[in-house]
Amino acid sequence: METTDDSGADLIAVKLTGTGTAARWNVYAAVNIQPDNLFPVTKNVLGNAGAPNVIRIFSDFQCPYCKQLWDSKLADWKTRPAEYCVLHYQFPRSFHRNAFAAAEASECAGAQDKFGAYADMLFARYSDWTPQLAAAANTSFNAYTKTAGLSTAAFKTCLASHSMKATVDAQLALGKQVAVQGTPTVFLNGIKLADYTDADEVATVQAITAARPSAATIIGQRLQSFR
Repeated sequence: METTDDSGADLIAVKLTGTGTAARWNVYAAVNIQPDNLFPVTKNVLGNAGAPNVIRIFSDFQCPYCKQLWDSKLADWKTRPAEYCVLHYQFPRSFHRNAFAAAEASECAGAQDKFGAYADMLFARYSDWTPQLAAAANTSFNAYTKTAGLSTAAFKTCLASHSMKATVDAQLALGKQVAVQGTPTVFLNGIKLADYTDADEVATVQAITAARPSAATIIGQRLQSFR
């Protein structure tokens, strides 16, 4: 049997061999490295696509801790595009009334290759739209297009038609699949970080994922022999 811990950060395999007094439980535990092909293609990319460190963030635009990440650590990653490629995935929480609509709005901006500029606006105007009722928030989302450099007409059509709802739903489903339990949740090179601000943890993950043969390859081989 193969499973993960509650956080999804560690992979645990358990196997029973023998019977009776000769029965033995064998356990193998390793870091859980999510493969790149598990994550859908997204236009919500900041940095160089060929950068050696791939950051994947599951975020909610109405989450104050996500704003904190965007204003602090993400600002640092964005200054080093050759080192970090940052991909944003939507994980709007149901108790944030405007979060899903904001996610749709940002995806509409991404369709015009303006995700970063529009996300900047959403977080910069956080105090304005988060307390609004849905209709007022929608008006705000449309108004931000001018500053972000979008085609307002195309954006309004996209947002009004909810054409990005399926995209947001798919990213939400993926987040649940990889045990995202809160926002922001940050993956570095496929490994969920316990604390994205911890330099030692980040350095450890970078070392693990830069090794050759890769840690994922070694773990896969050991799991295969364990089965």
